[in-house]
Amino acid sequence: MNTRTNELTPLPNLQLIISALNDEACSRLLKILPMRDVEVLRGPESGLVMMSAEDAFETPFHLGEVLVTEAEILWRGFRGYAMVLGDTPQRALAAAVADAVVQAETPATAPDLYRFLTAHRLKQERSRRRERVMVAATQVRFETMPAG
Repeated sequence: MNTRTNELTPLPNLQLIISALNDEACSRLLKILPMRDVEVLRGPESGLVMMSAEDAFETPFHLGEVLVTEAEILWRGFRGYAMVLGDTPQRALAAAVADAVVQAETPATAPDLYRFLTAHRLKQERSRRRERVMVAATQVRFETMPAG
C-alpha cells in the first residue's frame, strides 16, 4: 500500500510473499481468492529440485535436493503457476490462484487480495529489518596489526 496516497500498488515477488505465509494466513488467503472459477491443471503435487548455491569463493555447487510442491491452474483464461518449498499443497494452490488473479486483476478490481498480500509483504519486511538489526548487533570486527 502506498502510505502517502492510501492506494494499493502492484506486488513484486508474489510467490515469495505467499511462501512465507503461515498456515492460518494461507487459509485466510484461500477464502479471499475467487476459487469458484478455478480449474486445476496440475497438482498440487510434491517433487524434488536441486538447490544450487555459491561458496565463499563464489564457486557454484549443488547443495542437495529440496522438497517442493507445484500447482498449475486456469482461472478465467489466465494460467497461474506456483512452486513453493515443502510439502504444502494448500500454499501451492493459493500461490497459483493468486498468480492468475494478479495477472487478470488490478488493485482496484481485487482490493481484498491486494490489501491482504500488501499487509503481509509489509509485515515480512518489518520482520526482516528486525532480524538484520539483531544480526548486526552480533557482528565482530577484527583489526589486523601491521607487520614488523
